[in-house]
Amino acid sequence: MTSLPDALQAFRDGEVARARALLDTLDAQDELGPHGLLLLALVQRREEAGTDDLLTVQRAVDAAPDDATVLLRAARTAGWGAGFGLGASPRSAAHPPDLALASALVERALTLAPDEVAAWTTAYDVAERLGRQHAALDALTRAVALAPDDEDLRLRLVDTLIGLRDPEQALAHARTGTGPALRDRTAELAAELQTPDAVEAALAAHASAPDRWPLAAARLVRAGD
Repeated sequence: MTSLPDALQAFRDGEVARARALLDTLDAQDELGPHGLLLLALVQRREEAGTDDLLTVQRAVDAAPDDATVLLRAARTAGWGAGFGLGASPRSAAHPPDLALASALVERALTLAPDEVAAWTTAYDVAERLGRQHAALDALTRAVALAPDDEDLRLRLVDTLIGLRDPEQALAHARTGTGPALRDRTAELAAELQTPDAVEAALAAHASAPDRWPLAAARLVRAGD
């Protein structure tokens, strides 16, 4: 008996032709549903089947126009390319993305689920790919406000602020973290800005990653300048 999990597993195993056959069978039986349609769109994109993949994304959206989860997944499917679902990042998409569609879908999802962290992180990724730096920063800031204890998310915000050459704000956010990565950013930024607690920050970062003692030593020297 054909099932959507079988098709998903075939896709993940790289068996694109088998995944397509299973999905076509389900589609003919009208048993795909919006998530199945989005998987079909990914398969079509892997096959480089012209614009069929975007038409299938639109079918999924039409099937669940008020489902924020479907809209966000549709946005990622359209904007990320063939690598979505296989551990690929937006930057490693193998197929030219349709970012205009992705952006529109994210905007709709945000009106339905303004308190959903995934909505704002997806908005951040789309805005970043479109080169809208300030919109990307605003989206990521909102995501962090909704999930203040998510250190990976806060690290992304710190690195974004560093990229935008705003070390003071980056340091303010880095200071709130306790993990090794955020302590490392705190030490680096404190040394760069020569804040009064730069030595303390360097020692705290060293305690989190003692094997990186040459870096800690260099920061201590900079802090003492």
